[in-house]
Amino acid sequence: MDSGEICDYPKTNMMRSLISASEIVFDQMEIWVRILDLPLGWMNQQRGSHAMSLTGQVIKMNVDSDRKASGAFLHARVAIEIDKPLHRGCFSV
Repeated sequence: MDSGEICDYPKTNMMRSLISASEIVFDQMEIWVRILDLPLGWMNQQRGSHAMSLTGQVIKMNVDSDRKASGAFLHARVAIEIDKPLHRGCFSV
């Protein structure tokens, strides 16, 4: 089968492309991050995004319809660069 040819797979049409492993770029991954013991004023989407951005690019944050987080920690999905070390803790002054 040639690259880009449409193949008939059970009840679906798929575009089949051939790609070598050396062409795949794997420089980021998404992980779930929890920040514990934030002040109550920071348990919202606006300030929480700022705190999470210290770890990486914020993809999704678990907040309610009022954009506030509840519970003991702030929880978000963050894209991190895999060639950089993980932050063990962040402190803000």
